[in-house]
Amino acid sequence: GLATAATAVTSEILVHSLQDFAKAAGLSQFFIAFVIVAVVGNAAEHGGAVVIANRGKMKLATQIAITSSAQVGLFVVPVVLLLSFAFAHPLTLAFRPVELIAMGAAAVFVGFVIRDGHSRRWEGAMLSVIYVALVLVAFHLGDR
Repeated sequence: GLATAATAVTSEILVHSLQDFAKAAGLSQFFIAFVIVAVVGNAAEHGGAVVIANRGKMKLATQIAITSSAQVGLFVVPVVLLLSFAFAHPLTLAFRPVELIAMGAAAVFVGFVIRDGHSRRWEGAMLSVIYVALVLVAFHLGDR
């Protein structure tokens, strides 16, 4: 109850401040949502995964990172979609082709990296380069 109300209030403040930030920084709302909100929203999981990886528990760190993404895709998005109709602001899941390609490519590359159960520095570097490429694509796409 109380935590849900606090989350709702905090989310409302975040949304309005991000709109102002996007205008002031000259960034599209798509870029803010695709990059900044995604990173900030998962910061706790990412930080925990880094700490666990530093302890040499790479399998657990990888599982944390992947299940965090899976939870968003399989739980958060459908719940937000259903709730959007209750608040008379229907959310559409209409993606541009480049967005679908980016999400599909990210999933394929992550699958490629984790398929053998071992981590290598060049694989981490490859994923970092892919992330930077996706950020650049998001920056140049702008809003619809």
